[in-house]
Order: sequence, then structure tokens, then C-alpha cells
Amino acid sequence: MFPNRLRQQEKPCDHTEGNMGRIGDTRRPDFVCPRCNFVDLMGRAPVQGQATDAWCGVLDVRVTLDEFISDSASYANGCRYTLGKTSRWGRDMGVPVMIAHGAHDLARMPEDHRQLRWYLADLTRNTTWDTAKGHRAAIYNYYERMGVPVEDIPTSSYRFRHFMNGMLQRKGISTTQDRVFTRSTIVAMTRLMRSEYLRAEGWRRVHLAIVNLTFHAYMQVGARANELFEQKLGMLVDSFCFREVAERKKLRPHLRFRASLQTKEERFAITDILCCYQAKHTPLKTGLWAEILVVELKRVGIIDKDRLVFSDRNGKAWRMGIFWREEMVPRLEQLQKEQLGGLEGDDLSKYGSNSFRRTWDTLTAELPDPVSEDLRERQARWRQKGRARKPGLMVRLYCDPRPSELLLPTYWL
Repeated sequence: MFPNRLRQQEKPCDHTEGNMGRIGDTRRPDFVCPRCNFVDLMGRAPVQGQATDAWCGVLDVRVTLDEFISDSASYANGCRYTLGKTSRWGRDMGVPVMIAHGAHDLARMPEDHRQLRWYLADLTRNTTWDTAKGHRAAIYNYYERMGVPVEDIPTSSYRFRHFMNGMLQRKGISTTQDRVFTRSTIVAMTRLMRSEYLRAEGWRRVHLAIVNLTFHAYMQVGARANELFEQKLGMLVDSFCFREVAERKKLRPHLRFRASLQTKEERFAITDILCCYQAKHTPLKTGLWAEILVVELKRVGIIDKDRLVFSDRNGKAWRMGIFWREEMVPRLEQLQKEQLGGLEGDDLSKYGSNSFRRTWDTLTAELPDPVSEDLRERQARWRQKGRARKPGLMVRLYCDPRPSELLLPTYWL
């Protein structure tokens, strides 16, 4: 009954459409049912069979869903887990009340809420400061949604701030990032994967075509983990702009990936990621491997346009964690053992799934063809802070670079 762009979501069971309650929403202590809200507002109970009263009830449900969906499902579930863990710790330690269940409980609790600092101090025996900071944020969010004034929220008191600052000095901030691939490593990896594909037969050959496409695509477009793994075969094929078609359009040969984009600022969006057929300075050829994969799938009788491109034999979607562990790690170890790709003496555990994105960003910034910062930000789909945080910053809404320019971040590599 209400327009909803979130219905573009491919997986309604993920509860991201905003049309149903989610398990993570149970952390909200301020929930009130539609009937109680109606009684409080109207001063009477809704009349059965009265169309306007029934419609007000529907509107109240819509209002509640819109309010709760402002938190992503993953964040809501994370907060629920944190609050449950905090309460369990207090129960195990014999603490009467760890977190208040309402304003009345909060008023009766000790003013400094020292039990929360006990919990966070115990937590940091095995976790980083960033993890403790996230637990503190979940508790703050809980009390904020309860309607407690900011100055009265336990975790925002001056003593709590000094405690967190002291913990920061003691623990430090984790700043480790996945290591960047060198050009030598990229060359060695592409050669190894290609040779494995050429020797393979049957479904193994199809599988290795997908592995090659995954490596080339993620390295060439700078995608986030799992961002491309919802790509459908028909949509990918329809995006091919190669040879005569590209010549007629006066564009470099390219293709498009349709990816779901979820950030803190945009809960759900669909974005098209442009990608050149091949890069200029490195042996990355995403377009070639996309064509090869289509041919291999047809060879084994798979022509379903709704099939996921990055999937196993049964059509189950790949996940980046599994891909990295089962496909990338063994090949990195093999290259290191054979003294190829400049990996001698490297700690391979320092490489990870984010190495793709960091390598792409590094390559696009290097000479002889550095890509402008604006194009890199567009390609990487990074979000700019609003003008409220950066006075004078103009939001780039009017400049709309043409495809020939947008393809540069996937060509000058």
C-alpha cells in the first residue's frame, strides 16, 4: 500500500525491505503497539469496523517500521548481541542490574554506572579498544532510543569519557590494513590462474573461469567484499559493449556489474559499476574472462539469465571469505614456494580480501597515468561527509562525467 524502492532487493528474506519487523529490533525499549498509540493519541479505543480508525492503525505500523529501519539489520542485530552479552556477563558476576529496562529502573541505578566500566575493562583482556568502543556505542544507542537525555546517558558522563580515553592509551588503536599486491604479484597470479584453467576439463574448467573472472573483476574495479557476488548472468551479458558496439558508441570496450551497495548512509541501493575490457598497464582482462565464462556455461548447458554469475554448480552464491580461503591463499602459498610474484619472505597472513580494493586504489594513484581523486571516489563509491561537517564543501551533484571518463579508473591500471 506504500511505495517502496527497497523492493528491488533480491533477497526479501534479509528483512531489508522495511515491511516487517526484524529480530534486531527487539533491542528497542521504546516499542509501543499501534492500538496503545491510538488510545494515547485519540483518548479512546479504536472502533471495530471503522475505516478511518483501521487506517490510522496501518499508518502507525508504517511509522514504526520506517523509524526502526533507519538502522541496518546488521547493526540492529549487532546491538542486540552486545546488549545480551553485557546482561549475561552481569548475571554471571552477580551484578543486580547491568542495563536499565526503562526510565524508572535507570533512576534507581547508581549514578556512575560503574558496572558498565567493569564489563568493558574485562572485555579488553581479549579484544581491541575498537571492540570496546562498539559495545559502548550499542549501550549509548539503547538509552538514546529510550528517550534519556544525552547528559543523563551513563556512557556519556565525563567519568566514562576519561575511562575510555585511558583505555585508549593502554590498548591503542588497531590500524592494520590488508597488504597491497605488487604488479609482479598480479602478473604471476594471472598467469597461474590462466594456466590452471587451460589444463582443466568438465565443471572444473567452468569453476576456474569463475575464479579468474573474480580475481580480474575485483582487482580492476576496486569492489568491496561480496559486492559483485549478486550479479546475474543475463544482466552481465546485456551490459557487454565490445568490438563493433563499442566502436559505434565511440567508447572503450567495457561491461557493467550490477551490485548492491549498503553503507551507513544508504541502507540499500543498486549501483552500476563500469569496467573496461582490459587494463592498460597490468594483465587484467575482466571483459575477456566474462566472455570466456559465458562460453563455458553454455558448453555445460547453463543459459539461465537469472543464474548468479559467481556461484557453485548448484547455483549457490559465493562468499568472499570462502573464496579467499579456498582459492587465493593456496595460490599465494604456491607462488611463494616457487619464488614467483615477489612474495619471497612475505607474511601471507597480512594479505586479505580487502587487498583487492587497496591494490586498485594504489594502482589508480600511480604514475604514469594517475586517475583524478574525484573519479577514484566515484568508482570506489566512497561517501563524502555533508556540508554540516565540512563547511563550504559543495556536494558534487551537477557534474556528471561521461562514460569515457568514468572508465579511466578501470583502464589506467
